[in-house]
Amino acid sequence: MSKLNPLAQIETQLTLLQLESYDIHRYLKVLYLRGKEGKRFSVGMRQDLVWTAKMWLLATLSILFLLAFSVALGWLVGDFLLSSDVAFVLISMVAVYLASFFSYLFLVLSVFVLAPLDWSLKRKKVAAATAKINSLPNLKVVAVTGSYGKTTMKEALVAVLSEKFQVVATPDNKNTPLGLAEVIKNEVNETTEV
Repeated sequence: MSKLNPLAQIETQLTLLQLESYDIHRYLKVLYLRGKEGKRFSVGMRQDLVWTAKMWLLATLSILFLLAFSVALGWLVGDFLLSSDVAFVLISMVAVYLASFFSYLFLVLSVFVLAPLDWSLKRKKVAAATAKINSLPNLKVVAVTGSYGKTTMKEALVAVLSEKFQVVATPDNKNTPLGLAEVIKNEVNETTEV
């Protein structure tokens, strides 16, 4: 994708944010490092963008912020300096294009605006999963931690334990609190032993 393609730039920003688990500090650090390498707007991600409900909401809110900024700039410059509706439209269009280069600012703003709602929803889901786990007294929970090899170790444990026990494990490398909560909600039941 071209460096000048605003949609490609916005998609790159969304992908980077998602890959950094919506952590603003990590996201901005990656942007800085990619900028130093001249790759801020290029693709080449380790994973593709996944359009979750949260990502749709962030993208929509970011675009609304971008458009509001562009219309405000078009109104200010076009109305006050040029006094023309055509100038307003042209300046707004140019502002949308230019603002897309700074889409990360609108994305960061969107993350901050949605943070309270996001925190509340995550808290409810994790609390429900915790309550479900606590309601199953015979359930044994195995957690694997470390820097490397967690998924491989998990798969080996599942292969061994499932020979004797009813086992539920997270798919692939789904290991965030929210990911675990989803698996617990959808797959763990009274017959689950491990």
